[in-house]
Amino acid sequence: TESQEGNLNGRVILIKIHADDKRRIPDDVPVILLIRDPAEAIISFFSFMNGEGNTKKWLRNVTDDIYFTKEFDDLFDLNLREWTKLATDRLLYSQRLLVIPYEELKKDPIAQVRRALAFLGVPADEGRLECLRRYSEVPALGLQTQVDPYTPEQKLALAKAAVEVSELLRERNFPPLPVYD
Repeated sequence: TESQEGNLNGRVILIKIHADDKRRIPDDVPVILLIRDPAEAIISFFSFMNGEGNTKKWLRNVTDDIYFTKEFDDLFDLNLREWTKLATDRLLYSQRLLVIPYEELKKDPIAQVRRALAFLGVPADEGRLECLRRYSEVPALGLQTQVDPYTPEQKLALAKAAVEVSELLRERNFPPLPVYD
């Protein structure tokens, strides 16, 4: 594909994916696994897909009752499977792997971007890092939900997935996932 050709020619240093197909990612390429609390990731994605209002999807909000629907339950099942598969496949098969917890990226984006650049062997552009610093001081956009949309069964599934991924992280000498509430 065009993006793979760009990568081979040195023009593309990073390709972002949300779902894993092991065949798409060679085991020997450098991989950065940005891993987020699956409960927060699912809420964020669902809100992004279903928000109303502004035409810019990331500015949309949803009402709390939309979470208590079959649509949310179906998306939960699919997204948790994909979250687990992506993390599991990368932890099992990627030979050159950097893991960045999303929460660490939010807390200190400059340090985490520097880690990623060093891992990829790309020199830091201080002007771009300064731009990142300015933009990271802006409040987050999107829904800041106050409702807990998860059933007890879904919470158990989330906890089980986090434990499985944490075990794989430990096996690769990475810190386990943060404790998610």
